[in-house]
Amino acid sequence: MAQLDKLGLDDAAVYELLNSSFDEEELRTLCFGLGVDYDSLPGEGKRAKARELVGYLGRRNERNGLDKALVSSRPGVVGRAIGKRFKTGPLPTLPKGLNGDAGWYIYVRDSLAMIQGQMRLFQVFAIVSLIISVIALLD
Repeated sequence: MAQLDKLGLDDAAVYELLNSSFDEEELRTLCFGLGVDYDSLPGEGKRAKARELVGYLGRRNERNGLDKALVSSRPGVVGRAIGKRFKTGPLPTLPKGLNGDAGWYIYVRDSLAMIQGQMRLFQVFAIVSLIISVIALLD
């Protein structure tokens, strides 16, 4: 299993990262660094080449190399993609019909509960980002 797979980024998500974060020349350079001949990948254009690159490395159980290259070249993009896997909702609105101190108390209580949940998510995201950075440094 590829490293980013463990963090919720499957082949399709890695393919989308390549398409959205790399231009064709950068994708060529990435392929060169991975020992893959860009021109020998089937398909025409960047999207097809990115798709084939992910498939090619996956079939050879070499996608970890691509994952490490993505993390080292675009750590922020990878981190945001992982963060999108966790959903948070908007803060609650002031309940209708509750005015004065009671309404504000309920609003603040519910908002703090939501923020506390989002802080836990932020802590998880920070830990995942740290793990990705350590993995990139180890290789």
